[in-house]
Amino acid sequence: MPSYIARRLIDPKEQAAREVEASRLGTNQAHNLKISTLRSIVPFDYYSISGIDYHGLGVGSGVMLGSDMPEAFLRDFLAQGLYSVDPMARLITPQNIWSSWHDFTPEEIAHPDLKPIRRLEIAHGITTRSCVGFYRGNFRFGGATFTRATPFREAEKFILEAVARMVHAELSNERIAGMLAHAGLSAGEISCLKAAADGLSAEESSKTSGYTAETISSYIKSATKKLGCINRTHAVAEAVRRHLFE
Repeated sequence: MPSYIARRLIDPKEQAAREVEASRLGTNQAHNLKISTLRSIVPFDYYSISGIDYHGLGVGSGVMLGSDMPEAFLRDFLAQGLYSVDPMARLITPQNIWSSWHDFTPEEIAHPDLKPIRRLEIAHGITTRSCVGFYRGNFRFGGATFTRATPFREAEKFILEAVARMVHAELSNERIAGMLAHAGLSAGEISCLKAAADGLSAEESSKTSGYTAETISSYIKSATKKLGCINRTHAVAEAVRRHLFE
């Protein structure tokens, strides 16, 4: 059995990158049942759902949760840094959560900055993209993209957004669980850290946890080491930062 050192990834962004790579940029979710049902109600060509609501990882971080777009298109789009010049990323706001290339004039689409995007889309058969952003306050934590040659009606947008949010939540939780698993902490270690976070001493925690005070202290020490922390307080803070108690 591999040691926790081989599996541990401290940086959440690195964790997310590993999870996304393992999922082939979300293409292992290409045939998601809810998305298939959605497509039968609102026709579209391709979809992608991205972003994780975890430590500031947002829609622009390349965290693809689920997509049936060509994997080569997704890889090239991210590798070429095209998100930074994608006008939809700029135009989507908390007040205006939808944006579409259907809304741009021919002159805007012909702008030199956008030519690499259009070339890549044409090369992979990507029709016109429409995107919706998911926000918590002013922070965009995710979003969904749907492609279709014709614009979506407002009623269709409502349905697309509702289902996409549901799928995003499910896939995001799966990714977060996978990310946390890389820490290599056992259920006992997390439980004892949680008790410490609640201000309980080892003796107090032993009364409700079923562990002896010695076992609790041992679990906290091993969890501290696994998290790469210098002491118990540091370990509790790191566990909270990484949402280990949720």
